[in-house]
Amino acid sequence: MKDVVKSGVSRTPNPKNADAHNNLVWLYYTERRNIEKAESLALKALELNPSKADTYRDTLEKIREVRK
Repeated sequence: MKDVVKSGVSRTPNPKNADAHNNLVWLYYTERRNIEKAESLALKALELNPSKADTYRDTLEKIREVRK
């Protein structure tokens, strides 16, 4: 239970759930931390569910903007 943050997003997403990965990426983006990890999680979300590529790519682009 300690892996769940106040927002209700687990910091250890289900390894097969692309939305869980993307939600954690968004949390890291809004907190402006763990940006490198967030990028790898975003890429994993794209790999897990290519049918939502537009959504996940948008999140990935936001992460990459922060990294600049």
